[in-house]
Amino acid sequence: MKDALGHGSDPHGLTVAHQTSVRKAVGKLRVERHIAFVGRTAAGQVKTNTGNVWQKVAGPKRRAVAEKIAMGARIDNPNNMVRLR
Repeated sequence: MKDALGHGSDPHGLTVAHQTSVRKAVGKLRVERHIAFVGRTAAGQVKTNTGNVWQKVAGPKRRAVAEKIAMGARIDNPNNMVRLR
């Protein structure tokens, strides 16, 4: 939208302060795969304070691209859990 003086254009109808944050939040997904529920030390001992461990497979992508990458990650190991965040 144009302001009262006719300057600028915003096809999304957002104010300038909210434009960048909303556009970053919409449509950008990370692809992650699940590795383990607990971590391990170098000696192989279980660290129970670690919790879920998710490995980043790909950075922020559009939904269609992220889903395609996730499907490819499951081809290697069908038992892998993959999530889009």
